[in-house]
Amino acid sequence: NFELHPYKKIYKNICDLLRKKDKEKLKQFREEYIGIEINYKEIYLKYGNKRFENELLRWLQNYKKTL
Repeated sequence: NFELHPYKKIYKNICDLLRKKDKEKLKQFREEYIGIEINYKEIYLKYGNKRFENELLRWLQNYKKTL
């Protein structure tokens, strides 16, 4: 649900952009995202869902700026 989880909208947007431009970079992005998500699970366990989503959202926004 995009309204509840705004980071999902940005994730999908980045995937759509990369799918058109650069399939190899799309693969790298997805792998990096999974790694980031795993690292942020520690934040989730320690601070809760909102902080986890904010960190993920911030990372995705910064990544999108590099495209």
